[in-house]
Amino acid sequence: MTFPTQGLLRLTVLGLLVSGINGFAKRHGAKEDPALAAVSPGASKPMLWRDPKDISSRNLFYGPGGMKDQPPQGKYTFVEEDLNGTNPKIVVKDQDGVTWTVKLGAEAKPEVAATRLTWGIGYFATEDYFLRDLKVDGLPEHLHRGQRMVAADGSMHDVRLKRHLPDEKKVANWKWKDNTFSGTRELNGLRVLMAVINNWDLTDENAGIFMEKAKNGSGSKSAEQIYMVSDLGRPSERDARLGPCASAGATSMRTGTPNSSPR
Repeated sequence: MTFPTQGLLRLTVLGLLVSGINGFAKRHGAKEDPALAAVSPGASKPMLWRDPKDISSRNLFYGPGGMKDQPPQGKYTFVEEDLNGTNPKIVVKDQDGVTWTVKLGAEAKPEVAATRLTWGIGYFATEDYFLRDLKVDGLPEHLHRGQRMVAADGSMHDVRLKRHLPDEKKVANWKWKDNTFSGTRELNGLRVLMAVINNWDLTDENAGIFMEKAKNGSGSKSAEQIYMVSDLGRPSERDARLGPCASAGATSMRTGTPNSSPR
């Protein structure tokens, strides 16, 4: 299969996903998780997918954060090193006091693209942005990871910035094989999407439950229980090394978990 044909097929699958999930979600709801009721009493029912309504109006260049939340041009200051995951990351603050996690390495580009596709068809995604150039002040003399990717003056290139949202808090992880959405079309649609973008790193660690405060009709804020795949960086990083069709079949559609494959 040629790359253009494969790309057209994937876009067709995405379109079918949205239309199929939309009809099903209106008739079937997720079950409430009693364990999470104690963590955040009064929160709304869990949500994995939200009807995107007019998909053509969604700006896939800026993603869920839009133009208003994009990283500003200006000063960034080092806060700490994030040693979670496999790619080097640091936490920084911009000149307005907003906190960002900067990811370096091969995952930066594909992760931003994956969040756009995920959010574009109604699933939740983090506010990620790609920057070709970034300079961070106050870096330590030696980073535990990614030191070779940072210049002596704190400059780095081709990085992903994830915005920390003050009204969003991770409270737990959910399991791909057994969760409140098991057996629903929303979850099966998410599995298909992960296969379409070749995301083979479907671990429970990357499946997060977030409490997010959102404005309701009266203008006050209420808590929403959001189920999200919080790390989408694996797909094209692997494809870039092995070719566009290399990871086909790497994700098990039956269980939603990756088949055994070398990392």
